[in-house]
Amino acid sequence: MDVPLINNWFYEHCPPNNPVKVRVSYQKLLKMYVLNQLHHRHPKNLKKKSLFKALKATKFFQSTELDWVEVGLQVCQTRHAYASFHMGGHL
Repeated sequence: MDVPLINNWFYEHCPPNNPVKVRVSYQKLLKMYVLNQLHHRHPKNLKKKSLFKALKATKFFQSTELDWVEVGLQVCQTRHAYASFHMGGHL
């Protein structure tokens, strides 16, 4: 974290009667200020939400417990319905 040790006097144009060394210092301070502002990131939300918990709370991603026989029967029933639909009901 940058701690400003000086005022923001370098935001303004350097008077032309100053020596080159002072004008270069103005430019360097202004350049570092601009770089710091460009690379400054806002702090992230500390209270992170779990994606899985958020999805589970919706009606589209509910979980249930099924045994393998029931799953197999559902797969067979779905495949039969799909095949009969594409065959025009001739099964």
